[in-house]
Amino acid sequence: MFCGSSHYPEVTSVSERHQYKVDFESEYSEYLRLHSTISQRMQTFSALRDRLHNAAPNSPEYEVFVAAIIFAYSLFSHRFYWFLGGF
Repeated sequence: MFCGSSHYPEVTSVSERHQYKVDFESEYSEYLRLHSTISQRMQTFSALRDRLHNAAPNSPEYEVFVAAIIFAYSLFSHRFYWFLGGF
């Protein structure tokens, strides 16, 4: 049974609430770790993007930043792929 417009089923017992809490607490540290990793990657790409936008198009500096972005993306996507089990 769903509660109102929520996408989650209604909690109907104390034991069910407890199980949800246990599941949440067991996975929350992993969520925080992943969130931190993704935030760091976003900062890296944002900094590279900003530097790219400040470089003259087709200049040597511009080409270095393009290569750095491609390399960083390649590194990140490869690590993320293997982190997820290498589908």
